[in-house]
Amino acid sequence: MRVLNERPLFASRRAELRELFEALLRCRSIGPGPELDRAFAIVRDALANVGIESRIVMNRFDVPTLVATLDSGRPGARILLQGHMDVVPVEDDWETDPFTPTLVGETLRARGSCDMKAGIAAFVHVMATAAQYGGLTSGSLTLLLDADEETGSDTGLLPYIEEHGLEGFDWAICGEPTAMRPLLGNRGLIWASIEVRGRAAHAGIPHAGVNPVPVLAGLIAELPEPPAVPGVLGGLGPSMTPTVVSAGEAVNSIPAVAKLLIDRRVVPPEDPREIRRELDEFVAGFARRHPSHTISIDFFKEWPPCLLDEHSDLARVAAEVAQQSGFDADFGFDDPCDDASFISAAGVPTLLWGPGDPEMAHVSNEGIALEQLYAAPEMYWDALVRLGVREA
Repeated sequence: MRVLNERPLFASRRAELRELFEALLRCRSIGPGPELDRAFAIVRDALANVGIESRIVMNRFDVPTLVATLDSGRPGARILLQGHMDVVPVEDDWETDPFTPTLVGETLRARGSCDMKAGIAAFVHVMATAAQYGGLTSGSLTLLLDADEETGSDTGLLPYIEEHGLEGFDWAICGEPTAMRPLLGNRGLIWASIEVRGRAAHAGIPHAGVNPVPVLAGLIAELPEPPAVPGVLGGLGPSMTPTVVSAGEAVNSIPAVAKLLIDRRVVPPEDPREIRRELDEFVAGFARRHPSHTISIDFFKEWPPCLLDEHSDLARVAAEVAQQSGFDADFGFDDPCDDASFISAAGVPTLLWGPGDPEMAHVSNEGIALEQLYAAPEMYWDALVRLGVREA
């Protein structure tokens, strides 16, 4: 049996890691479809080459999830490595082809390089290296890759969890970009649509109609401010943001309906159920003051916040490894939403920890420093050893 000699071995295999990473970046995996299937096939081939079996699980929406497990067959920590293969669309202001990996200085530029194919490549590289050099001595590693995080996980990860669950895992690492700083959680959100219904009429005869637009404007001005509570670990606090307003199609017509979309960000320990109740009461009270209009609210998306115990073994180990590797080891908190919320809600304590500067996610000319790409699998392996899946 060959012995895994920790970091020196990972350093000697950086060319393999880079080759895998760039192959994934060439896939235009903007949501489920042939290009995402091609990216999944690249991962499956990389794992199969070292004897790790994987499978594609299709759900009721016909959306795939990739699952692969390296199991020691012995008791020990059972750890989930989670990521999403989908990327956001590109704008037309890129300086290079967004799906041709391009080295600019020490930064590798491509869509998905930061969010989050670097994390995926690092996970795959860790599992493949471990399998090739002696396997695990206890516990297991499971890779779980979904296909629709960028659009809310409603047709990918969430149905997978509903249909298969995540029972039996002790810890999870979500490889979203954190610059390898351990983030203990992320904000949640509630998305709602508020509709104000009046009566259409000619704009030249306004008294013949009931205009919903001024009423909606008044509602926006009165939207309740969230409580003035501090954010978690230096993150942002709760927020209430009107984001989309729509009404009418012609300048000379009073519309029958005006609509508003709102984005309410949620932080621990806020309860989303209580927030929905408060918004229901606000809209109902506003409607009573405007009896000539019909006003309603519909909640169409909820993303729970999550927070890992900073005293947990996973948090402690990640901080130790980050500090010893020269990265920021102070615990942080992610302001956007991530799949970590859903994994945590399914009962698996989850850490956000991955390569890439979070501020590079979704931007034009997205890129990642090669230093972080190369450091990630070494740091993951150090952490996994400390959590007990391999004897040091």
